[in-house]
Amino acid sequence: MPQPSAAESTDPGQENGQSGSGNVQNRKKKRSGAYRRRNRIQRERLNAMKKKFLAFKGAVIGTTTASAEVSSNQPATSEVSQEQNRSDVTSASAPINDGGHPVASTPSSQENANIIQEEQHLPDVSSKESQKPVKFLEPVKINAGTPRSHQILGLVGARDYWHKFIVLGGAVHEKTLILKTVLNATHPTEFIPVLYRIEAPHATFMARGCTAAIAKLFHCKFKLMLDGYNTPDKMIMLEVILCYTHTSSMGLCERDNLSRCIVKCINKRYDSETKTLDLSNFPNDPDLVDLFYCPLWLPKVFVYVLQRAKGLGKPIVNMYLNRNELPAIKVKNIWDCFDSLKMMDLSDNNLEAIHCLAALQSLKLTELILDRNPLCAQYTNGEVYIREVREFLPTLRKLDGVFLYDRAMPSWHRNFVISRDGTSFVDQFLERYFTIFDSGCRQCLIGLYHDEACFSMSANYLTGQSTSSDARLTQYTVESRNLLKMSDYSKSLQLIHHGPEDIVACLCRLPNTEHDPVSFTVDLVQFCESHLVFTVSGVFKQPGTVKSLIRFFNRTFVLVQVGNLQYQICNDILFISNATTKQDQDSFKFSQSTPSLTLMALNSLKVLTLADQQKMTECMADLTDMSPRWAKKCLEESKWNFREALQVFTELLKMNKIPGDAFVKA
Repeated sequence: MPQPSAAESTDPGQENGQSGSGNVQNRKKKRSGAYRRRNRIQRERLNAMKKKFLAFKGAVIGTTTASAEVSSNQPATSEVSQEQNRSDVTSASAPINDGGHPVASTPSSQENANIIQEEQHLPDVSSKESQKPVKFLEPVKINAGTPRSHQILGLVGARDYWHKFIVLGGAVHEKTLILKTVLNATHPTEFIPVLYRIEAPHATFMARGCTAAIAKLFHCKFKLMLDGYNTPDKMIMLEVILCYTHTSSMGLCERDNLSRCIVKCINKRYDSETKTLDLSNFPNDPDLVDLFYCPLWLPKVFVYVLQRAKGLGKPIVNMYLNRNELPAIKVKNIWDCFDSLKMMDLSDNNLEAIHCLAALQSLKLTELILDRNPLCAQYTNGEVYIREVREFLPTLRKLDGVFLYDRAMPSWHRNFVISRDGTSFVDQFLERYFTIFDSGCRQCLIGLYHDEACFSMSANYLTGQSTSSDARLTQYTVESRNLLKMSDYSKSLQLIHHGPEDIVACLCRLPNTEHDPVSFTVDLVQFCESHLVFTVSGVFKQPGTVKSLIRFFNRTFVLVQVGNLQYQICNDILFISNATTKQDQDSFKFSQSTPSLTLMALNSLKVLTLADQQKMTECMADLTDMSPRWAKKCLEESKWNFREALQVFTELLKMNKIPGDAFVKA
């Protein structure tokens, strides 16, 4: 039998010793690898548990499976899939948070133990097959019937969720009215409503970071009265779906970010040639109106917009802030940055006191527009108004479009009255004249014209105005005596109307009108016992058309005395044109009360009831200043013919046959 060679021959004891030492080394290697793997898993689990508790502390509920790899050699990677937005809403009886999702209350010791036990069974995140999606809360609806609890209020402020506000039946109301009502009701808390939508018959919008606002809604039982109303039919009810959707699934991408949109608007509204920043009607900007509602009357929004405007790094000489409903302009330490500002437009806002201008004292403004603010109505004397404004802005040279002069020059007045004694008479005359003129019964004006009175009118078409395209002055140009436009001068004498009947017949041929008394300016240039001369100008519209046509008029009256403090019109000159763009914008901003019974209706009544007679008596007494008893007596003698009663009254008044007792009201 062949003997093994030296290389092949081995000592059994030696062989066993070698294999034993190798096994020990292998076991040590395996043990050290297991230790490292076990330590890595423990670190991963501890890190995941820390994240879990931080999530509970921040009121963001949901089991996260992503854990961070602490080891620098093998960083863990996690893929978190977003669960789709749920459309179903859980019952309001379930615990809910401020976002409208189920509330997970503060974890107890048993719940903490369960969480720890769950963490101990977390899979290895280095394996992609073991990764799980993030779990989100189910949305929960709250309303007036939902009991208020600490769990609800404690989770309303979840930063990662949007809450959905539902205005029941809100589709019939204007967007701005609803949002203003909600923001004013939750004042002084401020939040930005986004994505206002009509989901018939309701209106909805989203909001977040509104814990205090929802607490106020709980206080008023989710019931609000629309701004400017005080009737039960203007009450709105709200519901809120808390935690309606996660911020990651909201759909507001980077281009829709509020800050970016505001900066975009400011850049778009800045004119580098004139160095003008136009922030007028800011919340209705096309880049904002469909996504956000950020009115400048919210102080935080106002400050933020001004800060972004200053951040442009461009000089701003003119700034327009009109039509923003600003209640105040006091912004701490912000106006000091606009040292180049010279002109500011604050018209059409809600500034109520002149002291609000103290916020602008650091500026060297040379022009300011405050027109159509409540504070303007507090001043009847223009000199006082100018003086108090310049106390805050001494460098001002132009106010409300009027240049201010330091030298002793005549001040500008809206109305000129040569004698204060004639003011009340002119006001009374204009009120009665235009009330009858607009009533549709212009025949009643016949008693106001002198037997030898004359009347003429002219019309002119203004180009380049917003009213130019549909001026339609044909009905006035037929009677126009504008010598510059007349081709046949032989008609110039025919268009002068003489006598009450001819004048009133011409007035009746003109279209129906509705004058705006707020637009009237009056100049009383002559006043004495024998006669007076004054002009009145303003705007009126032609009712009964698809679009009310705004006209401008200027009328000159010459009145002569015909009795004891009684006057009649002896000359009437009327000029009419289409309104200018500014006149059109400023017209009919204040609603006018409509007479309960017009003169036309009074004359058209055939069978009079006691109520009709009472209305006619009240109207007669109002027009003649007689007591109701004498007004009724005058109507009875005229067999309740209102026009005849006015004519009889005028004739008797001329002859001083009406006793003084008739004008004494009980």
